[in-house]
Amino acid sequence: MSTQQKNVGILAMEIYFPPTCLKQEELEAHDGASKGKYTIGLGQDCMGFCTEVEDVISMSLTVVTSLLEKYAIDPKQIGRLEVGSETIIDKSKSIKTFLMQIFEKHGNTDIEGVDSTNACYGGTAALFNCVNWVESSSWDGRYGLVVCTDSAVYAEGPARPTGGAAAIAMLVGPDAPIVFESKIRASHMSHAYDFYKPILDSEYPVVDGKLSQTCYLMALDTCYKSLCNKYEKLEGKQFSMVDAAYFVFHSPYNKLVQKSFGRLVFNDFLRNASSIDESAKKIFTPFESLTGDESYQSRDLEKASQQVAKPLYDEKVQPTTLIPKQVGNMYTASLYAAFASLIHNKHNTLAGQRVIMFSYGSGLTATMFSLKFNEGRHPFSLSNIASVMNVAEKLKLRHEFTPEKFVEIMQLMEHRYGAKDFVTSKDCSLLALGTYYLTEVDSKYRRFYAKKAPEHGQRLSEIDMYVKMRTTYTWTERPYEALLFPSKTATCILEELEAHDGTSKGEYTTDRGQDCMSFVIEDEDVVSISVTAVTYLLEKYAIDPKQIGRLDVGTETIIDKRKSIKTLFLMRIFEVFAKGPAARATGRAASIAMLVGPDAPIVFEIKIRASHMSRVYDIYKPVLDSEDRPVVDGEISQTCYLKALDPYSIDESARQILAPFEYR
Repeated sequence: MSTQQKNVGILAMEIYFPPTCLKQEELEAHDGASKGKYTIGLGQDCMGFCTEVEDVISMSLTVVTSLLEKYAIDPKQIGRLEVGSETIIDKSKSIKTFLMQIFEKHGNTDIEGVDSTNACYGGTAALFNCVNWVESSSWDGRYGLVVCTDSAVYAEGPARPTGGAAAIAMLVGPDAPIVFESKIRASHMSHAYDFYKPILDSEYPVVDGKLSQTCYLMALDTCYKSLCNKYEKLEGKQFSMVDAAYFVFHSPYNKLVQKSFGRLVFNDFLRNASSIDESAKKIFTPFESLTGDESYQSRDLEKASQQVAKPLYDEKVQPTTLIPKQVGNMYTASLYAAFASLIHNKHNTLAGQRVIMFSYGSGLTATMFSLKFNEGRHPFSLSNIASVMNVAEKLKLRHEFTPEKFVEIMQLMEHRYGAKDFVTSKDCSLLALGTYYLTEVDSKYRRFYAKKAPEHGQRLSEIDMYVKMRTTYTWTERPYEALLFPSKTATCILEELEAHDGTSKGEYTTDRGQDCMSFVIEDEDVVSISVTAVTYLLEKYAIDPKQIGRLDVGTETIIDKRKSIKTLFLMRIFEVFAKGPAARATGRAASIAMLVGPDAPIVFEIKIRASHMSRVYDIYKPVLDSEDRPVVDGEISQTCYLKALDPYSIDESARQILAPFEYR
């Protein structure tokens, strides 16, 4: 579009969480925990969970279909689809491609965007990508669609009650009732091992609980201070709690939300903000001289902060806590479930108000940002969003399971994790009409789903699931300091590989048109070569790391199911950057760094581009214990490539090859 759009933000929302849940009070008794440990200590009431017939794909299919239908959105009007999730289904194939079946049958494959992954932050990254797209010269006039989907499960033990599951869909466009104040946002990103998933044959994370909470609060402090500074430069006045009607937090468990809001009140005291009265100053003064680290460990300060913050908490935070307390930690969906709770509770009085959002993902990534409400116009109005989400009714219709039944289901899910060649019970009796559910996983790890409807038994799609994942990653810190710039280069001449493999002469060189092949050796991986490429670019072009405001990494090589490559050491370049000569390997084609900005020698012709996205099994990586080797159907892969390049050039024989993968 020729002019920048106004009031870009969230036009519509829908939420889905499983109809199965467990009371935390009953789980306390079952686990032999002290009374109140989960309900008061964690601040949780219930926990939602997926049974064998639901997963992140089924939830995503359900929530996207529901949003499109309830807001009467033509699937052809979607121009960008972004998914945020830390639940890895395949090391190569994105969740977004699984959702494309909804749009393919309407003839729309020109939809940009893929998945964003870093712990619980992926949904926010996906949302920012869609908002930035609509605000940019790249926007083609269609809507952006964001999906946050996750199932949080834990091994038996103290972390298990912090599970949950949900999917949220958000429609993004101009003239929205929920508007981004793009200049009022601040991020903090760093490298930390607080909560991550390196054990790839298990759904369960490696958690350092104490460090994780400290990292969360440290990121909160840093983002809040930076946001306040930006606000003051923009508005010419000090920011304090009174400048926002509500505060919405990423919610692993409610007690951390209470601590976090208390922390912001303490920050306002340190900043001498106008929101802090004399009685609060008297309570906080004994803690004024604490260092940052000391303040994170002080239980007395924690109690004092929550005491001072309690009246403001009840006013500005409590209305956001309904769904997180009832469903649990939904990872990427948690922040937006809290936001949905606010709309549910206060939609009649939100117009004209500002809300501050805090998004956090372990590893770590965090952003605090500001939204403003307008009433909007039907169907994109706050009242209609609340009506469509219908939160109270969805919570009311859930079915409570006993702890014994929950444990039985978790054991089945553990057994099924990474398995193939099985059929589920197909029991959809607890699901509402229109809900997607898993029916089977075939011998190629492809997953089949059906949609609960009056006409039962319709198979909708094939979606694969990864199987056993490697278990060798039991480290707590990778020693890249010693291996940052390897001096060796590993290549293989394909003509020699032909002879070694006993293939016909020219099969690799002439038929495939390749000369050599590079590969990493034991002291290299995608992280080390990424660090090399980024550091090399910064030094060669004399770029101050402080000039970098956005860092995106594209890869299909999974090192950790939760922690992104960006946080996995790349952020250390910007945290403790020191110039100086270093030995490096050159010519690494596997890692390329590109600096993006205005007045460039290589210019994007933004309006001259087109996309084609579809759901097909050509090359994918569901077998996670096979290092990084994919499952490949060469004939289909080549045909898919050519079809994507020019869909009108496909001959009849090629169409027959692709026929089994067309939408039914």
